[in-house]
Amino acid sequence: MMLREVASWFALALIFSIPWENAIVLPGIGSGARLVGLLAAGFWGVTAILTAQLRKPHPFHLAIYLFLFRSE
Repeated sequence: MMLREVASWFALALIFSIPWENAIVLPGIGSGARLVGLLAAGFWGVTAILTAQLRKPHPFHLAIYLFLFRSE
């Protein structure tokens, strides 16, 4: 299985775990969804480093970044 496929499965696991965010609480880490998110982000980072590839951002990403990081 390709690294990007595994990263996609981690992302799907994160999406699946978010509704049950507080069902599993781990001392020192927080919710189970946070742990899955950390694993997904870590694996994505390793995949990006090993393959030396990043996707070109879509204009939608710019709109989301502007929304998230707007100054108030």
